[in-house]
Amino acid sequence: MRCQLIDKNSPVPIYYQIREALEDRIVAGEYPPGSPIPSERELSEGFQVSRMTVRQATRMLVSEGLCYRKRGMGIYVAEKKIPPETQVFMGFTDMVKLRGLTPSSKVLECRWIQADDNLAGMLELEAGARVAYIKRIRFASGEPMGIETSHVPEACHPRLLDHDFEIESLYRVMEQFGVHLSHARDTLYPSFLDKEEAQILGLKPRTLAIRRRRIAYVAGWTPVEMTLSVYHPNEFTFEFDLRYKG
Repeated sequence: MRCQLIDKNSPVPIYYQIREALEDRIVAGEYPPGSPIPSERELSEGFQVSRMTVRQATRMLVSEGLCYRKRGMGIYVAEKKIPPETQVFMGFTDMVKLRGLTPSSKVLECRWIQADDNLAGMLELEAGARVAYIKRIRFASGEPMGIETSHVPEACHPRLLDHDFEIESLYRVMEQFGVHLSHARDTLYPSFLDKEEAQILGLKPRTLAIRRRRIAYVAGWTPVEMTLSVYHPNEFTFEFDLRYKG
């Protein structure tokens, strides 16, 4: 790898300068989609910085969707970035595929529950109505990215839990049953990981993470799904396009 010095007197953090330099090389085609970027050791020597600083830079590239990790093999350039959330919403499976990664899941719980007052209110159901409860760990190319807990009214698909959600997409199954999603409302908020979540994501308890509550609707603003998610703070980001209204 060619040597590139970093301006250590710049107010821009060193790790961010490295991130910018690597993105420039990706855009220029020096590291084409699907190819590996240099190893931590090579980058550390090339930029004359510590491996920890390099790791901060590459984590940013991964979290922004420019690169992805292959377990035991290194970091590779992604085919595409995730589209901004304001333009389109999609399930985890499709979102991960757009990053050039392989989605997979591990089902932790899958059962019917009775909706309490809070859940019933969000899904516009009577309290006590039957709702599918599906809790999964979501992976991207073998790396745990988050934990999702989905709730779907029984009326949307009475045989929903006959499906294997370790290999099937929830949204695809709903579409096959005639539930055609139209739009969604996401609520994002910071929260500390509990002990179980931290263990699953390979982090320390009380690490600050991003949680998302998504309510998905069919045409006419009829809610058909509510999912609570928590994502790995170093592996997942949300991007929004906003228009200024003066």
